[in-house]
Amino acid sequence: MSVDYGGTGGDGDNVDNPYDDDSDGGGGSSSGGSSGGIGTVLSTFADNPRGFILGAVLTTVLEAVTGVVTTAIGQLVLLVGGSQPTRFDAPDETLGLADLPVAIASTVTSAGGFGGRALIQGIDAFNGTLFDAAAAAGPFAPLIVITIASVEAILVVLLLRRLVYVAADLLQLGGLTE
Repeated sequence: MSVDYGGTGGDGDNVDNPYDDDSDGGGGSSSGGSSGGIGTVLSTFADNPRGFILGAVLTTVLEAVTGVVTTAIGQLVLLVGGSQPTRFDAPDETLGLADLPVAIASTVTSAGGFGGRALIQGIDAFNGTLFDAAAAAGPFAPLIVITIASVEAILVVLLLRRLVYVAADLLQLGGLTE
């Protein structure tokens, strides 16, 4: 059986000619279909119906699974890392679980910073008065300054030890205070 494709190719004929070498897209059919259209799909289905159906189904299933997994991973990253997982406690971010210790420490230190500055300023004013009085002692001034510094160091150690015991009692860490 011989088929006449009509025309020599490249002369503008609107006939699908496999011998058309004018690189204008193959001429196409009168319906305006493109290469790889319904004819290609049907021929692929006719060649291997089982593979075609498996390919179509598996592609859809794999795309759905990939979408679900991607969404789940994104939500886990948001839960753990927050909206900016590369920075801890970034401004205007949704905090994640990893941001909580940093945010709590930041809040505590900012709240404690005010009280700490007031305490240090009070000690500085008290020390200024004592050191001015010690300067009037003449040659015994260094001995008085050393005594004041030693007493203050001992008081700081006792105060910190007591704070550790209070924190241990609040956190119910048995054994530290017994």
